[in-house]
Amino acid sequence: MTFRKIILTVTTLVVTVFYYRVDPSQADYLPQCTIRKLFGIYCWGCGGQSAFHHFLHLNLSEAFRSNLLLFPVLLIGLAVYTGEMTGKREKIYKMFRNKFLGIFLVILIIVFTVLRNFLPAGTLIQ
Repeated sequence: MTFRKIILTVTTLVVTVFYYRVDPSQADYLPQCTIRKLFGIYCWGCGGQSAFHHFLHLNLSEAFRSNLLLFPVLLIGLAVYTGEMTGKREKIYKMFRNKFLGIFLVILIIVFTVLRNFLPAGTLIQ
């Protein structure tokens, strides 16, 4: 196992165990969203820490309610991790360099951010 794989695996395990044990809604020392503080709106990542915590506890409805973008982010992370571990890193990264996928992801993030701030509370999330 290469040093890169060891670092990636250890980091993944540490972050996962940390968010399993720490409830972000109860921890004042975790980073807060600057956009939320400055403008009072939810960015695309708001609620991501809580969503990950709920996901690890298999509370999928709360994870979905906290930030539904967690699920595609986890799939992308799993693809990258798998590519790194199997030696097919270039194949995975080539897929993500596709300009149409990039445009789709940017549009998805913009639409998600707009909807979560302008739909009635509780309709989409938060």
